[in-house]
Amino acid sequence: VMGQPARQAGLKDGDRVIAVAGQPLSSASDFQSRIRDHAGKEVLLVVRRGTTSSAETLTLKARPAKDGKIGVAIAPPVEVVFRSASNPLEVLSEGTVRTGQLGMAMGKGLWLLATRQLPLDMIGGPIAIVQLGATTVKDFYQLCLFTAMISLDLAIVNFLPVPGLDGGHILLIVLETIFRRPLPRRVEEAVLQIGLLLLLGLGMLLIVKDILALGR
Repeated sequence: VMGQPARQAGLKDGDRVIAVAGQPLSSASDFQSRIRDHAGKEVLLVVRRGTTSSAETLTLKARPAKDGKIGVAIAPPVEVVFRSASNPLEVLSEGTVRTGQLGMAMGKGLWLLATRQLPLDMIGGPIAIVQLGATTVKDFYQLCLFTAMISLDLAIVNFLPVPGLDGGHILLIVLETIFRRPLPRRVEEAVLQIGLLLLLGLGMLLIVKDILALGR
């Protein structure tokens, strides 16, 4: 992102950071923790840029912000290999497994947010989603993966027991089943209306947060 410490230091899309402050990296979490350790201070990044046969090694100076961020999206190096499926059942099986893995990762992320093990400022709205897609999607494969991730994320959030969402309706049905009688109509409508207002308010707050983040 323009104006962020990473861009000012000279980092580019596709760069591979192999060391921070003279210490080699073994995982993405190593990068995050070492950058946080140098919040507000200058730190040297050793970067590999280019293809394997013609890559160059660069040493760049970055100054992380006070919150320990430099404005990059990071991921461990991954080699993607495409092959034809042997039969339709393999496609369904692989898709089911990958969907389950992605769903579990998203559920874990929601739990970490709820227990404050992850900062709440990691939550973004529609503007942040578009910005993330614009900076991470480079080809058709990544576009399909990003679309699937957003669709699954919305499905998981929709089933949370929050009034106004499908999960909230399911919760009301469960309560009616337990007590063996329907909730009073006025109570049900009030709960759903309050939930809808809270969701709309949260959506507006996230949009304002995203707009303010664009100006940083």
